Amino acid sequence: MVSAADRIGRPSVAVAAVLLAATMQRPADVRALTTANVKAGVLHLTQFKTGVALSFNLHPVAADRLGHIGNNGAPLILNERCGGAYTERELERAWCEVREGAATDHPSLTGGVPIGELEDPLYAGALNMSHLRRTGMVWAAEGGASIADICSVSGHTLENGMKVLEHYLPRQRFLANRAISKINMLRAPSLEDMGQVLAA
Repeated sequence: MVSAADRIGRPSVAVAAVLLAATMQRPADVRALTTANVKAGVLHLTQFKTGVALSFNLHPVAADRLGHIGNNGAPLILNERCGGAYTERELERAWCEVREGAATDHPSLTGGVPIGELEDPLYAGALNMSHLRRTGMVWAAEGGASIADICSVSGHTLENGMKVLEHYLPRQRFLANRAISKINMLRAPSLEDMGQVLAA
């Protein structure tokens, strides 16, 4: 999506995609972000739906994509066609335009791959902006973040955050392979080994 957005002259959609995944927020909250929400590399926002106030460092990829943003209150996702903020419908149209462009190389983005040919049924259907919130959560978990860490960014309760990850993480081969690599089947630990671990 990011490459396709850059290629077809829609860098705002690339910014949206990166922010959606890197902040784990809903599209409405990301669309409403302005330069006033960022201070010294820290993103501050209050979620519309829940009223939860959040503050966290911008991911380096998001900060790099935004570049120097200043403090003039301009939208972080600036519609290059009008020079102002996107409406909800305008951003959805721009997203669909970029998704269609990206689907030439990745047909699963528009649901263009038959279910029987998909490695994972979660890729069925078109990629919507709201999907990237969960994607960010899964990527954070794959990176070793705890459920509490993830929910402190996404704004979910621990229970709801766990439900999201319970649904999506069991299908992640990366995590399964990491778990398998940690199994020591060569020998059982001795009492001395376990004592050293507990002492540490």
